[in-house]
Formats: sequence, structure tokens, C-alpha cells
Amino acid sequence: MTTAVAERILRPAETFCAGHRTAVRWPVLGGPRGLYESCPDCVNALTVHVPYGVRFTLSALRDVNVANTNDITAYHEAGHAVLGLFVDMPLKSVEVDPTDRGMANARVTWDEHSTDVVDYMAMGWAGQVAALARLEQLDLATPDNRFDVVFSAWTDVDQVYQLADKHRMSRTSGLALAERRVRRQWPVISQMAGELMRRRVLTGAEVREIVGL
Repeated sequence: MTTAVAERILRPAETFCAGHRTAVRWPVLGGPRGLYESCPDCVNALTVHVPYGVRFTLSALRDVNVANTNDITAYHEAGHAVLGLFVDMPLKSVEVDPTDRGMANARVTWDEHSTDVVDYMAMGWAGQVAALARLEQLDLATPDNRFDVVFSAWTDVDQVYQLADKHRMSRTSGLALAERRVRRQWPVISQMAGELMRRRVLTGAEVREIVGL
């Protein structure tokens, strides 16, 4: 006879300490596990919600409807793609696969290339910069929603941090540049995000046509 394991669904903002919940950017190299292991306050915050022996899963943006969460994800991928294209990175494809749980599976792929390191880091930051801007535009930018959007992009920032460490640069290198470029290219990013939600998959050539390159 097997015993059922209790499970709990939590939003990311519930599982970290107050200091990290108010952080604007994802604050750790190595993702959630690295943060839990390195911050006693985060461990304590997690145990408030997850008793011993209970499994948990994370579900971001739980107070945002499915259509908006998928839309925000499309803006995230459009941010990556547009900023990469404008520094001549060879975009292969970009796609989103909306789910009934609200957070679309998505990816941007590039052909092999050599890109200036700061331009590459700006492209890496651009996903969460665009997603946060769309959250503001939808009037949904509560502190917990902002944290959830940043949390969902932690693998992007993990890559940026590793690149920064390799080149002995600040881990926020490229961030201000990403913010300026996203503001400048916002109409193009918005147009591409709409097309991405409509068509689901775009080739690099199709995106270049959309953005006028």
C-alpha cells in the first residue's frame, strides 16, 4: 500500500525571503536551488509554506489570466529576438507554445555567430526587460508579479552572469543598454509579439521582414 504524498502549489514570490522578493533582478548564479542553499532567510521563508514531507511546485503569475501570461511570454521572446537582430545576430527561429496553465513554453534559437560580449549580454537581459515593460503596460506590475516575471527568466540571467564572470565584468553589464534598446524598439517588439502569438513559430527571415531588416 502506497501513501499519497502531500503536494502544494506556490507562486515563486511566496518561497523566498523579503530581501529577494523585492529584488528587481534575479539575484543568484545557479537558479532557485542555489538561492535556497545560500540564503538561510530564503530557507526559512520556504519552510513557512512547505511543511516537512510536503512536495511543492512553483506556478508563476497566479493572479494573471492565461491570455496575459502567454502574451507576456511572447514579449519576452520578442525582446530577445529584436535586440539580437539589431546587432546582426543570425536569428534562426523564435517560437511560443501557449499552455492552458498560462505560461507559454518558448525559445529563441540562433545560428552560430560571434557577437560583442556587451551586445550579447544586452540581448540576454532583453527578455525580462520587455516582459516587465509589458507587465507595466497591462497595469499588472505588482511586486509579486514583477518577481514572478524575473524568476521565470532566471536561466537567461544565469547565462549573463556566467559570461560576466568569464570576462571579469559586472554582472549587470548590458542591462542599461538593454533597457534603452527595448524602449527604442518597443513598437517593433510589440508588433513581433503580436505576430508570434498569432503564428506561434517565426523563422529568422519572417522576423526580419516584420521588423524591416
